[in-house]
Amino acid sequence: MFGVAAAIFALLLIATGIAKLRSPQDTAVALSMMGFPKLNAIGWGIGAIEIVVGVLVLITMNTVSLAIQTLLYVGFTVWITVALLRKVPIASCGCLGTPDTPPYWGHLVVDSLAAGVSLTALLSGPAVYPEGLLGATALVLVVGLASYLCWVIIGDGARLHGAAHP
Repeated sequence: MFGVAAAIFALLLIATGIAKLRSPQDTAVALSMMGFPKLNAIGWGIGAIEIVVGVLVLITMNTVSLAIQTLLYVGFTVWITVALLRKVPIASCGCLGTPDTPPYWGHLVVDSLAAGVSLTALLSGPAVYPEGLLGATALVLVVGLASYLCWVIIGDGARLHGAAHP
């Protein structure tokens, strides 16, 4: 069960990694607002790591890939928490490669949940997936839909939150 949930967040990592590769400047600007150097290479690097880790989790679901996924989401959770507590005026967290997705509480919830689920999957042992064509189809649909909903919470939720709290 937790393997399926970890797969949801692995797919989300792949999607956000692709977004960072396509638009690394949003990540570079967001990180520079927190004191890091403003380098597009950092956005590309983080994006590439997210893609590799997400793919490895989906393919292997082993302890190393799950541990790295857990660490990534813990890092994202800490970063979002610090940005929110410091009230850093960030126009975009850089996660989705769009300029209008500032960090907000919904993003914090998604990242915290992802960290917890990934850690639980890591500690609970090998993932058990449904068997057969029907089971595999259901798995792909559930993982894809849930990943998309997390994307919407991070992106559209941030825009709606920003519009409600200018």
